[in-house]
Amino acid sequence: MPSCRIISEKMGETTILIGVLLLLLLAGLALSLAGLSGCAGTSPEDPVPLPPGYLELKESLTGRSFAPLAGRRILLDPGHGGYFRGAIGPGGLTEAEVNLGVALYLRGLLEWAGATVHLTRTADFDFLSPADSSLVADLGFRISLMDSLQPDIFLSIHHNSNAAADPHLNETQTYYPLGDEGASLDLARAIHKHLVLNLEIKPAKILPGNFHVLRNATVPAVLGEPSMLSNPVMAGRLSLAASLDLEAQAYFLGLLDYFAAGTPAWSGAHMDTVQWTTLEPAGDLTWEFQAQGPGPAPTTFELLLNGQPEPFILAPDGHDVTWSFREGLPQHPFWLELRGRNLAGRAAPLRRTLVIPARTHHFTGRVTRESDESGYALVQWEPLGPQIGAPGRMLWGEDNDWAVTGTEPQRALVPLSSAVATDLPLLYQPADSSQPIFPVPTTVDTLAAPWQWRMPSLAADSQTTPLPAGKSWRIRLPQTNGQTGRPPLPAWDPVLPVLPGAPLWVEGAGILPLVDPAPGNQSTGRTVVSGERLWQVTPLVPQLWNKVVVLDPHGGGTVTDGTAPLGLRGSTLNRESALWAARFLRGAGARVFLTSSNEVPLADPEKVQLAQSVNADLFLTISRSQNWRDLQTWHYPGSRIGSELAENLAREAAGLALSSHPPLVQEGYQYLLRHTACPAVWLSLPGPTDAADESLAASPAYLQAEGRAILLAVAATFAGQPDSFQTIQLDEVLADLPPQAIAPPERDLVIWDGNWPWLPWPGNLDSGAEAIREISPASAYPDRESDCSKPPTSLSSSRGPGLPARGVSHTLELHAGSQWQLWLLEFSGPGIFQAEMLMSNPSPVHHGN
Repeated sequence: MPSCRIISEKMGETTILIGVLLLLLLAGLALSLAGLSGCAGTSPEDPVPLPPGYLELKESLTGRSFAPLAGRRILLDPGHGGYFRGAIGPGGLTEAEVNLGVALYLRGLLEWAGATVHLTRTADFDFLSPADSSLVADLGFRISLMDSLQPDIFLSIHHNSNAAADPHLNETQTYYPLGDEGASLDLARAIHKHLVLNLEIKPAKILPGNFHVLRNATVPAVLGEPSMLSNPVMAGRLSLAASLDLEAQAYFLGLLDYFAAGTPAWSGAHMDTVQWTTLEPAGDLTWEFQAQGPGPAPTTFELLLNGQPEPFILAPDGHDVTWSFREGLPQHPFWLELRGRNLAGRAAPLRRTLVIPARTHHFTGRVTRESDESGYALVQWEPLGPQIGAPGRMLWGEDNDWAVTGTEPQRALVPLSSAVATDLPLLYQPADSSQPIFPVPTTVDTLAAPWQWRMPSLAADSQTTPLPAGKSWRIRLPQTNGQTGRPPLPAWDPVLPVLPGAPLWVEGAGILPLVDPAPGNQSTGRTVVSGERLWQVTPLVPQLWNKVVVLDPHGGGTVTDGTAPLGLRGSTLNRESALWAARFLRGAGARVFLTSSNEVPLADPEKVQLAQSVNADLFLTISRSQNWRDLQTWHYPGSRIGSELAENLAREAAGLALSSHPPLVQEGYQYLLRHTACPAVWLSLPGPTDAADESLAASPAYLQAEGRAILLAVAATFAGQPDSFQTIQLDEVLADLPPQAIAPPERDLVIWDGNWPWLPWPGNLDSGAEAIREISPASAYPDRESDCSKPPTSLSSSRGPGLPARGVSHTLELHAGSQWQLWLLEFSGPGIFQAEMLMSNPSPVHHGN
């Protein structure tokens, strides 16, 4: 009966297994009872950690000043509503009701702080009508409300989901309008930081978005997606009032952070659309930088005409920007765009002005003649139009004894006999024809005595070369007694009207400023000799004059190039560092091109084509190291200049505060290193690894330090001998200024040699630094100062990146709010100089209007 035996054996095995299981259960029960009774040798079990998100507010609302929110006008947009439910959680919780709940709590907080708050909706409804029931109509109402209210900021509150309804996914996303890397990105950064701090959801990203309410926004705008309702844990917590309140408090702290650093804006005497013929006779447009917080950082001002840099006039106190109409402008409508930031790094919203010419004409010539007996005339001309395409000569004067070949826009300052008529006869002689073309009558501007024309020029190798006109060319003319209004300025070219004996202050990219308390005065004048018409100006960095540098900020779009703990993208740091490096290099006289100035990067082959099209001398990619404490450079094998630039970058950037490891210089085979025709280097700068470092890395002072390091490295590379390249540490110079200089506690901006800004410390960490110190104890970062309000070495000591200091004469501009001083420093040895104050207010100044 073998089968019966087998059955019996199996039953026996089963009995044994059941017995073993019972013993194990009894043993586990005994251990549990022992743990509960506190027997020696046992410990209570650790509690199961809760998933992060909406657990507690990490920052305190007590002890803060809410004054920055007082009087602010804020429009909150609870997304969806009514027919549009938005995302739906596993238990049926709708995004529409969660968005509204957060918005209502946030409104209460903001109104308690003194803000004026509007909501696009205050109940569960939509904005559809029988005539239009589309989503676009619903969103369009929200935009129209923004247009009519024109609030300081617009915040659209949402909660996300994922297409696969994956219950495990969760993420914080903060969107700003695609292409607006100014005020909207500043707002997104401030909000995102506090959402990450207090909600503790990872991953967390700041992203450019093209949602309807963002791309049509007319004020700084952000759309927040702090968490995903498709995550059942998040949906459960967001069904509680405490979680809605917690999210509202995080938004509240972000808005407080944003407004605490100021909200600068441009305002002007003209509307956003102007007719050319309706301008006043002076032909000027003037915009005022309204600080509403920290003062302006004038070296960040940029004026573009249809995307190309335009020259402008900057008032001595750095607040007013003036642009003059000129002949040769486009004869079709064109855009002027003005950008700028304050000293805390906050961007003013982009100011756009549409200019519509009232008539079409061909410019043929502009003749300006002085009224004094010296008989100098300024002559400018443009190509005569499409009907004259061949090269030729522009001739003028009674005997046609002065000629220039070519049809490109040109100008000259020419001596003329006092007997020559006011309207100088002009003619154009085509190269392929003997028949001259007589232009239309020329326009004539006459300076009232005793004004005279002057033309600065750059002397190089005993040859006088006109200064190139650039976007950073600025003219500062203090108002003088007996003169009302500004004399007409020739357009574009650096030719200036001068009142002999009156103070003069002229700045240009790459040159030492021309500063003269009394031009033409033999006893006190410094730059202009009586009777001369040409100034011999001094280049600041001759090695960089007209060099072409392409800067390539790595990442953008979906390529973050690393993300800091509070959501700051590495690509954002790369772009800001590149922008500061561009400002410093242009201030040295170089021509700089960026592969991207926003979050939309070019493909690598397009970057190579850009470098080739501009005939670049150097190509530099700026990125963040994968190990964010490292500093690394790569150059292509065999590239001598690339190797030198890599070494110089490593040396100059080694003193940056975030760099804690020795720099590594190595050969690389990246696409951009292999395919650019000019020497190329890939630079990986150190990045933040904790919350305190993140606030430091985003501060204007630190980004300027990175820009200075790049400037010095590029200059040393072209100089060929790095050790002979002269630099200076401004903190040492500022410490030795005379007592009447603006004192450090009030000083908020220093400009060296008219082109290079230097931000003193403190004052460049944003208001979030206090919150970061609360939750990031200094003991957690033993390699940093215990008080993060103290300056890191790269910003304050002689070991950090300095600034070029060629020659013995230098200018130093000091700002404290509306107060400013201009100093002339004459060096007789290292650290030894005499300081003379050349100009200051409250002496009368001209503001360009």
